[in-house]
Amino acid sequence: PKDRQTLLFSATVPEEVRQISHVAMRKDYRFINTVKEGDEETHSQVSQMYMIAPLDLHFSILYDVLKKHVADDADYKVIIFCTTAMVTKLVAEVLSQLKLNIREIHSRKSQSARTKVSDEFRRSKGVILVSSDVSARGVDYPDVTLVIQVGSVFTDLILPKSHVHSS
Repeated sequence: PKDRQTLLFSATVPEEVRQISHVAMRKDYRFINTVKEGDEETHSQVSQMYMIAPLDLHFSILYDVLKKHVADDADYKVIIFCTTAMVTKLVAEVLSQLKLNIREIHSRKSQSARTKVSDEFRRSKGVILVSSDVSARGVDYPDVTLVIQVGSVFTDLILPKSHVHSS
């Protein structure tokens, strides 16, 4: 329609998004960047670290990190991001067998099941959410005490912008 209004919002604006915006937006669109030049893309209060480990040690390391975190913080609220729905399901099953309080969310679950788990996690404490990237973007969970990425988010040895959405 002639009088349509199109709005595009994103936490990051990679070149791909800019290219799409030229197709979807009118020629006289305005780009408003709310991040000042030199500002960090992740919150400065968020501690970030990484560990590279052989695949055969992922579960034992993950369990040790979780066990320590759960012992140190009674109100723990952890999100574990996995690379695929199948990996998410496997990690959730293993951690459940180890008697951790696990919730699972990924694209192979129905939308109603994902909404139920998401709402429950948002309200709860003392819980671990194992998720594929289905809740890595645009979802805000309050009071999260730890975020873990299982599997590589690295492409060509650089951290992609999509990581910013899940920090």
